[in-house]
Amino acid sequence: MGNRVVQALWPYPVLVLIAALAGVPTALIGWALTGWALPLASLNPPNLPLPRWPGLPALAATALAALLVLTLVATLTGRDLRRRVER
Repeated sequence: MGNRVVQALWPYPVLVLIAALAGVPTALIGWALTGWALPLASLNPPNLPLPRWPGLPALAATALAALLVLTLVATLTGRDLRRRVER
């Protein structure tokens, strides 16, 4: 790949990586602030156990899956944009 192609493809995947790195702590903060209230969504709450912290394997798997899907979409979008600009 030429230098121009590399320059056109890298910004979107880098933004995805930054979003994934910022998203996990943001989700954990949101869970810490609201997780205790999740099953109490009505005046007559269902008889559900209180939520607990997500396990590390589940958190890592979800973050990795989101990172892979979004990186694929970002790379394809960057290629499509490059193709349209070069016309």
